[in-house]
Amino acid sequence: MKYPVAVIKENDPAIYICNQAEWGLVSKGRGSFYEDGFIYDCDGNKYKLMGVLSKKKASFLISIKNFQPMYIVETKQDFIENINFLTFRNIMISHIEKHQSYWLSLDTFDFIKSKIENAKGIEEVLNFLRYGGKR
Repeated sequence: MKYPVAVIKENDPAIYICNQAEWGLVSKGRGSFYEDGFIYDCDGNKYKLMGVLSKKKASFLISIKNFQPMYIVETKQDFIENINFLTFRNIMISHIEKHQSYWLSLDTFDFIKSKIENAKGIEEVLNFLRYGGKR
């Protein structure tokens, strides 16, 4: 997978954006995050999340940084297909449109939609959704 990646879950309004260092990092009992949903990477690859293959303790430094014991999980995902940028944009817009009230903290739906439509690539869309243009 090429990072950052987006994770979308059917009944969850959020779009989770993870970089390589964050992928697989969970607090105790939170491995269920990796049991369902779809991953979209920066190369346009779509994967289905299929759960956790293994779990090990993260380093002491990582746990201190997160103020709690952390674990690193190896995830199982199945490749589904490669999608083009237009399809990716439409998936993001459609998900946000279904959950507009959740996304108001970023901006209005029309503004978010226009930023996604005017983006030049998947990574630009993901950075906007993660940082809100503050980066």
